[in-house]
Amino acid sequence: MRKYKWALLKTLEFLNARRPELEIRATFIHQLSNYERHLHDRTLSQQGKKHRVYTSKWTEISEENCFLESEELLLRNTFLNAQMGPIAQFSFHNGMPSQRTKLRWVDEMT
Repeated sequence: MRKYKWALLKTLEFLNARRPELEIRATFIHQLSNYERHLHDRTLSQQGKKHRVYTSKWTEISEENCFLESEELLLRNTFLNAQMGPIAQFSFHNGMPSQRTKLRWVDEMT
């Protein structure tokens, strides 16, 4: 939450996607909610109210973490790819894929 400036709900969605069997106790979620509020208040007091503090949607990237942008994009794409459904089945001929495909990223770049 602090490193990527993610809201609690976004963080819990990512954890659930990576570890679906993980059961987080309500008391710990309450502690995380208090921690999120603490981080939010601390950031607002340092920067003023004109900056967006945390990202809560998967289409958002933290503006302040320029040096982490590629790492955060990798985590975002990992999450979104996990939500897309079953893995595509490729047919192979002599150890090579039978047809070439292009990857298409969520941000529409190939």
